[in-house]
Amino acid sequence: IQRMNLLQWQRRPRASPPNKFTFTYKTVGETEIKLDVIVDVDDVSLLVHPLPVFFFVHPGGWLESDRTQIPPYMWQGARERKWLVVSIDYRLLPQVDIIDIISDMSDAWRYVHTQLQDNLVKKGCSIQLDLTKTVIAGCSAGGALSLIGGYALHPPPNAVIDVYGPANFRSDTYNTGYQIKGCNFYLKEENYEKFYREPVSTGTPGISGEEIPIDFEITDQVPKEGDAPKRGDILALWIQQGKIVEKLIGRRTKEEGKILYVLENMTEKYPPTAIIHGTADIWVPYSDSFIVHETLDSLKVPNILVTAKGHNHIFEYFARCCD
Repeated sequence: IQRMNLLQWQRRPRASPPNKFTFTYKTVGETEIKLDVIVDVDDVSLLVHPLPVFFFVHPGGWLESDRTQIPPYMWQGARERKWLVVSIDYRLLPQVDIIDIISDMSDAWRYVHTQLQDNLVKKGCSIQLDLTKTVIAGCSAGGALSLIGGYALHPPPNAVIDVYGPANFRSDTYNTGYQIKGCNFYLKEENYEKFYREPVSTGTPGISGEEIPIDFEITDQVPKEGDAPKRGDILALWIQQGKIVEKLIGRRTKEEGKILYVLENMTEKYPPTAIIHGTADIWVPYSDSFIVHETLDSLKVPNILVTAKGHNHIFEYFARCCD
């Protein structure tokens, strides 16, 4: 990405997706939680050396989407570098809390390090993993989880990629009610009660860079008065109520909730980090990424902040705006 602008990146010739293997890495009650391994098994050059692992955590406000929603530019970039891609599901809010989600991410990470190699062999895949070279990456809610993974995962990743992930959970943004741009009415809690009664879910239909209409705008995802309630709208409701942190932590103690506070958990041992964020983001303030950048600078942790001036949330899914 540093060698070409994002428009060139999105418009380059696209290869068809490589092979995909699916594994259940964890079972909670009757809920199976899965991950996908994406790798081109027909590329014999991948057999020469063990492959670094690119571990992706999906977006969706912790409320929706699933492991299939890895942006094409990410798996294509990993493929070009001969990395093996792992994309995970995790249990979704509001049936669980952020500690449960972090637990799922940690268990998926442990599975990759302790069981994935053997289970790939059982499926006839002889590719070897280089677990001394690992990257965790995510967009939006997944970006936040990736940042948390920088200090919560063991062994720690070698690098972190955060694409417009919320990070400054002490700020008013997540604790004081406000209106999302484009949402000119107040959502009613009772309209979303049915989603709280649903069983635990590990995936819902999400946004795909290949399926977005050319005239789509990010404000199209903002709830409109008269629309039928959608699960993902719960995030806008919590933003209006100023209850994001309260809902994320849920029933947990204050001590347990400390894991959420990215800036307070970073140390000089934090992995090198790349951050990408648009300055016109209506869902996650650009200031979150800037303060992460400043914090890492103060700790002398190698990092880069790629600023997309004038661009909104999920901007990199759109070829027409990635300039």
